[in-house]
Amino acid sequence: MKTETAKKETPHTLSAVNKSLCRLLAVIMIIMFVSYYITVLAEVKLTKLGAETMRIRNENVELQNKLDNMMSYNKVEELVKRTNQLDTAKQTLEIEYIPPQPLKKQKHKTKVKTYYRWSLGF
Repeated sequence: MKTETAKKETPHTLSAVNKSLCRLLAVIMIIMFVSYYITVLAEVKLTKLGAETMRIRNENVELQNKLDNMMSYNKVEELVKRTNQLDTAKQTLEIEYIPPQPLKKQKHKTKVKTYYRWSLGF
């Protein structure tokens, strides 16, 4: 009888080990899928942040170029003021606006010599 009991217990023990290993594998797979999902979300977020960073960087380069251009004009203006090369106006004059007069259309008749008329289509 002991041998029969031992034989019956062995498959039961193996099936219990097999079930526990299957459960462990299922838990590991669930953890793996969740971590993969989180990794993919983080990758998408990093891609969006990278694109936004590049946009801001390009905008910053454009603004820096505009600032450098303005600073160069400011330096020229300061140099001109220091060397007194240009005089500033002491007084300003106000002038009324006079609209321009429309031009009269003039007819110009060109006289073509008679021996050239045949080539011009007259």
